[in-house]
Amino acid sequence: MYLALGDKYGNIVGNDNSAKVTIRLDVSSNNASTLASQYPALNGASQFVSTGGTFEVAGIGFTAKPGYSYTIRFETDGIDETKPSNQQYLAEIAASNQTSINFETRIELRECSVGEAYLISGKCEECAEGKSYSLV
Repeated sequence: MYLALGDKYGNIVGNDNSAKVTIRLDVSSNNASTLASQYPALNGASQFVSTGGTFEVAGIGFTAKPGYSYTIRFETDGIDETKPSNQQYLAEIAASNQTSINFETRIELRECSVGEAYLISGKCEECAEGKSYSLV
């Protein structure tokens, strides 16, 4: 996946080779009993450095309990929030109850299907044909 730093005109800020994007997992939307049985995890690198204003986000994995939803947040230090135009933008988005210019995406995981077993590692795995079965 590629992410880019853009200006207010939609152009990639191509001279930035030092900004970082950090990926964080927000688990606040799930209750404590959900997390006790299978705490969600991001695997692999969680921080990436820009090259020419773009970030190549690769080599990450996500493991969590099936049937729940999670939010993954992409945060960057590449946006100067002290610039007047960025402060104006922050004021505009605050009116819509958005408090950050970071990007978020929600992931909803399905339950294990019939013929799949839920493993302790947090994965649904297809049962071997003719050798085993799952009643749940």
